Amino acid sequence: MLRNTYKCLCLFNVLCVHHNVFKRSLFDKGMKITELKAGQGNIIIQATIKGLDEIRIINKYGRELKLRNAVLEDDSGTIKLTLWNQDVDRFKAGDLVELNNGYVNEFQGEKQLTTGKFGKIELAGKDVSGEVGVVDSGEESEPVESNESEVSDY
Repeated sequence: MLRNTYKCLCLFNVLCVHHNVFKRSLFDKGMKITELKAGQGNIIIQATIKGLDEIRIINKYGRELKLRNAVLEDDSGTIKLTLWNQDVDRFKAGDLVELNNGYVNEFQGEKQLTTGKFGKIELAGKDVSGEVGVVDSGEESEPVESNESEVSDY
C-alpha cells in the first residue's frame, strides 16, 4: 500500500512539473536571465546565443564527452550556457533558443546554465538585433558539473 502511494505521489509530481513547463512555455517565454539563481532547476528561458567557444573533448567518469560554452543573452543580461555532446554542433551565434527544464550551477562565482539530464534546448528562431561572434574570453572555464547519473544519458 505504501509503495503504491509513493508511486502515485511520484507520478503526480511528474505530471505537475510537465504541466507547469507546458503552461509557462505556452503563455510566456519563461524567465529572464537576471532572475536565475545558482542551484535552481526547472528553468524555462528564451534567449539569443551571442557567442560560442571552441568545442572541447573531456574525459569524465571514463567517458569522452564533447562540450562547448556559449554566451546566452536576453534583454535582462547574459549567462554562460554549457552545451553537451549532440547539442555542441546544433546552434550558432545569433540563434534564438528556448531551453526547457534547465539547471543553473555556479563555478568560481559565475552562474552557468545547462540542460542537465532532463532538459531540452531547441531552436526558436533567428535574432536580427545585434552583432554576434565567437567568444574568446582568454580564460579557461569549467563546464557546469553534472552528477554521474546525468552523464550516463549523454
